[in-house]
Amino acid sequence: MANETVLSGINRIERVYSDSISADFIKKVVAINTISGSDLPSGTLVKSYKNKVAFSEGAAATVSEGGSFSTNTALTNGQVNLTAIKSAISSKISVEVSDFNIVSDQEVVNEQASAIARAVDTEILALFPSFTAGTVTATSVGTLDDLYDAVYNVQNTTLRYDGVLNAVISLKTANAIRKEIANSGASQFSLENRLSVLGSPGQAIVKPNGSLGELPGLRLFVTSGFSTTGGDNVQGVFDVDAIEGIYGSSVNTWAIKVGQGNPSFVIELSSYFWHAAGIRRAGSGCIFRSDT
Repeated sequence: MANETVLSGINRIERVYSDSISADFIKKVVAINTISGSDLPSGTLVKSYKNKVAFSEGAAATVSEGGSFSTNTALTNGQVNLTAIKSAISSKISVEVSDFNIVSDQEVVNEQASAIARAVDTEILALFPSFTAGTVTATSVGTLDDLYDAVYNVQNTTLRYDGVLNAVISLKTANAIRKEIANSGASQFSLENRLSVLGSPGQAIVKPNGSLGELPGLRLFVTSGFSTTGGDNVQGVFDVDAIEGIYGSSVNTWAIKVGQGNPSFVIELSSYFWHAAGIRRAGSGCIFRSDT
């Protein structure tokens, strides 16, 4: 291909890079699939969300005929403001590396996608310790009983019993749960709703985007990078509305060819992505701790 000498040509190259890294980013990000998210607003980095608050069960009072009614319970909705941040990464490729195919531009772009996906996931994982629907701490590795205790905590706090919750867990927890299901007896294998966690012969156990499978009322996702405390990973079991996020429409990549300078004769590939995540309803999530 001839050298690009006009701006439109350079823009075309960058669009190709951006399309590629966005597709790879979508395959590798995990936690973003478990929360409520929307597009970055136009013209601003800040987006506000209403945080709806419900009355407690005891808010309504019984009043006898002619009695005095004095309960004044206001329904106050809070507000969550999210400000987008930019995760960026830049890599320089020398002409020697590029011309002799030691490392291709595509390999660099793929690795940048992985790095940005990790930054987006890490932001979400760091919010798990802020959940307020209790804490379930496994005695060692996580078990099905522990997971469903966390489900109970969320349902008991929100008083919502419909829908499916998400559990974002470590690979060690996932391995323990798979073994628990596999070792639970032949009758267990008649329950098809648990077989997806074990996977199918000849197929990857953990699917794209960290999906492990589903249990009744619970979707399982596997990743790493949790905060830790007391030798435990701080994982989460939560409803989709527990965390809110805003995200740019794509990962953007710039390609700049540098002749003079230090270093010289390099292609600089730089990628960035706008994102933000924050707690919207802390009571819709339960902290789940198990061995690291």
